[in-house]
Amino acid sequence: MNIIDRIDFLLSEKEITRNNWIIGSFFEETEKKMYELHICNDDVYTAGLLIDDTWSQYLYDKPINEKEDIYVLVDCQKTDDFILPEEYCYFLDIKRVIKKFVLYDELAKGIQDKLKPYCGLKSEFSLDKGKCVLSLVTTVFNNAFLLEQTIQSVINQRSCLFEYIIKDACSTDNFKEVIKKYKNFGIITVEKKDNGIYDGMNQGFEVASGDYIQILNSDDVFYNSEVISTYIAEIKKEKADAYCSDILLCFPNGNRMIRKPDLKKLRYRSCINHTSLVLKKLDYFRLGGFDKKLKIAADGELTIKMVKAGLTISRIPIICVNFRMGGASSSISWNQLKEGLICRYRYSFMNFDGYLYTLLHFIKQRFF
Repeated sequence: MNIIDRIDFLLSEKEITRNNWIIGSFFEETEKKMYELHICNDDVYTAGLLIDDTWSQYLYDKPINEKEDIYVLVDCQKTDDFILPEEYCYFLDIKRVIKKFVLYDELAKGIQDKLKPYCGLKSEFSLDKGKCVLSLVTTVFNNAFLLEQTIQSVINQRSCLFEYIIKDACSTDNFKEVIKKYKNFGIITVEKKDNGIYDGMNQGFEVASGDYIQILNSDDVFYNSEVISTYIAEIKKEKADAYCSDILLCFPNGNRMIRKPDLKKLRYRSCINHTSLVLKKLDYFRLGGFDKKLKIAADGELTIKMVKAGLTISRIPIICVNFRMGGASSSISWNQLKEGLICRYRYSFMNFDGYLYTLLHFIKQRFF
């Protein structure tokens, strides 16, 4: 652990997840390896080990081949060292991340003296258990491995004014084992068969107690720990019926692209990603929720119903989620064309330019 002697300490520590602070780093130029020093003073640190790299990678502006996180544990139980599985590196520029853990009491006295000022850090994460403003729903079926990273991005939000509902369609993988690890975070689970992802979303919203509702896919993660608190701050201003924001599209080849909502494009395509949409629960059910007959485009169809009902939608200028490309709505299929045309029809029977755009876009994506 003599690498700690070479750490450059931050001027101000950064609490990246709950009770988990980054206090310094060291970059080894030859191997392009970044060493990152953390200090944790509560066993809750284990609930952020899969998401903290995604949220901390923007601290560095240099190419890194490998990163080694060293967690100094104060009054915590020790976790075994491990290498972050490749699937959890999907949203990372770095594809090899090593996690190492050491107890503060086991360090040499000189290093203890260096770290002593950080041992009494107090978490800035909110403990306010006020009225539930927002109900967040994740639907899942046999995706427990990726779901865990999603869960960590939720329970490490700085706001406490929301509830988290996971709607499981009776998975046969290790879903129950994953959920058990986070039993102390108040997650509500609904285990019931459904007729697809949109039916599952409808079922999840049926048990929601918040005034507003939002979706987070089981393989996506919030962009940072401030997303929900930012949404709730806007909700409290009462300037709109619904709210949306940008998303970061993340492709398997490592490319990324920010997609911004644009209601002017609703005639032609889905213009608001459902993971960024926060809508009043009463309006959601008044409009009939997601159309269960649609398997891919029900989120776009919901936006059409919102606009036709005269709901006001306000864009919040933040990135909401890291969105994993490659799901059902990302694939190019004949069903996608069919449902796209249905949505253009529901926007307007005479929507001929919308029909043409949808057809030409499908041909381009499918055959070129």
